Amino acid sequence: MIHFLPDPDTICPAPEPVAEAVARFRSIQQALRLVEMTEGRPARAGGDDLTVEALWPFASEPVRRCFDQRSTRIANAAAAGIETLLECRSAGGEPNPVAIDLLAETIQAGLVDIERLFHGRA
Repeated sequence: MIHFLPDPDTICPAPEPVAEAVARFRSIQQALRLVEMTEGRPARAGGDDLTVEALWPFASEPVRRCFDQRSTRIANAAAAGIETLLECRSAGGEPNPVAIDLLAETIQAGLVDIERLFHGRA
């Protein structure tokens, strides 16, 4: 099963909250790049992690909890979508381009939602 959340068994002592937040944000960005490459688009450059990394220490506890909920939701959606695309390919089919577009848009909207959270707009 594909997932984009850190595996607790592979994490050595409890990571700093900011490191875990940045890792989760990066994994969602990576999922978006993977989906876009499936569409035939060139891989986009790594995103700007400074939003999460720089603003995490100043984020209130409700903002941090909201980040956890939103990032978990979008990571799970990305994992489920990518897994479905891979299953389609392994069955010898081609994923529907509209489904790939929708998955990319969903992941992108989730990233924008998270970024808005750190800028006090969501």
